[in-house]
Amino acid sequence: MNFKLILISPMLISLLVFGQEDKNLVPNPSFEVLDGKLKKLKQINVAKHWSSPTALKADLFSKKKDAPVHAPENMYGKEFPKDGNNYAGILLYSYNNKSPRTYLQTQLLNPLTAGLDYCVKFRVSLSDLSKYAVNNIGLHFGVDPLSLDGKGDIIFNKSDEFSSVIRDGGNKTFNARYNWETVCGIYKADGKESFITI
Repeated sequence: MNFKLILISPMLISLLVFGQEDKNLVPNPSFEVLDGKLKKLKQINVAKHWSSPTALKADLFSKKKDAPVHAPENMYGKEFPKDGNNYAGILLYSYNNKSPRTYLQTQLLNPLTAGLDYCVKFRVSLSDLSKYAVNNIGLHFGVDPLSLDGKGDIIFNKSDEFSSVIRDGGNKTFNARYNWETVCGIYKADGKESFITI
């Protein structure tokens, strides 16, 4: 076992964002449609419509692939996909910030409509080998995609930047290793938000 892996907290993600009429606005929400060959870690871009906004890419795991990207069992532990065959893995915390966070990003099928409330739900599971759990897991809505050159953490410093972030209402610590937990919130759209970043 790689010592570094014990210190990180990758969460496994599946995502849904609903607007009026319960239409999911997230393309490829369970990462099922692949555009390319998944062979190694840090290949979230193989999931059609998904990317990472920093140079350090998120992971993609699949029941149809061998190690190191196999699901349910891989180097982070064991977790069955919530839906379908695939799930994404992101790093949310490392001790003394030894490893930068990773993120998931996609463009919505349609921009959000001003004044409407949107139900935001995505599911997370703490990897079995994580030593730390986290709170403050959020989803950012943006008119433009977030971007950071190089490897690093995306940090919001202005209070108005937080108005576009949805977090679980109780600021819960997500520590379930053997099942999926739901991050859920309501977002009132300003209008024209087209991108989400977890």
